[in-house]
Amino acid sequence: MKLLPGIAPKNFIIIPIFNRKNRNAILSYARKVQKHLSTFGFTVELDDNEITRPGNKFYRSERFGYPLRIEVGQREYQNKEMTIIRRDTFQKLIFNLDTKNLKREIKKLLKQIRKTQQDIVFKDFIERQIDLTCYKTITEAFDHLLLETDRIYLINWCGRKVCAEKIESKTNFSLLGYDHESKTIQRLCIVCQSKGHQSVLAKRY
Repeated sequence: MKLLPGIAPKNFIIIPIFNRKNRNAILSYARKVQKHLSTFGFTVELDDNEITRPGNKFYRSERFGYPLRIEVGQREYQNKEMTIIRRDTFQKLIFNLDTKNLKREIKKLLKQIRKTQQDIVFKDFIERQIDLTCYKTITEAFDHLLLETDRIYLINWCGRKVCAEKIESKTNFSLLGYDHESKTIQRLCIVCQSKGHQSVLAKRY
C-alpha cells in the first residue's frame, strides 16, 4: 500500500538494524534520530522490536503505507547519518543529522512523493477511460461492445432522466454525470439526438 504523506499514519518509520554487539548503540542512535526529526514537527515511529527481523519490518512498513522509511545501522551510527528510502520510487537517500536545512529538504521530499503518487493515479485514471462519443446511437454503441467493469466510458447524453434510464438498462452501468472538462462543448445525445454534453458512464458497486 502507498499512502499520500498527508494521510499516512506517520511521515517516517525508523528501522534499526543491529546485532548483539552493537544493539544498545544502534537503538540509542535510532531514538536520537526519532527525537531530532520530531523536533521539526514530523511524525516518526520507531520500530524497536528486538525479535522481528529487519526484512519483516520492511514488509510491515510497506503494508501500512509509510511514505518514508529510515534505516539506521552501524554505518549510519558511525557517520551520524540516516538512510531514507522513498516508498514511491524506492530511491535511497543519505542525510547527515547535521545537514543544513534538513527540515526543508525533508519537506521537499514529502512534496515530491505526493506529486509522484498523484501523477501515477491520474495517469491510471486517464488510461481507464474509453471514449465512445464517436457513436451516434445507443444501438451502434452497445450492441456489440462488452463493457469492462474497471473502465470509465465517455458518452453523449442530453441530461434527461428517460435517456439515462435507457442507457443504464442497456448497459447495466450508471451515468455519473457530465465530464466537467468538456461540459461547455455541446454534443448530441446517444439516445434521442438532442443537444447534450460528454458524460461519464461507469459501473457502480
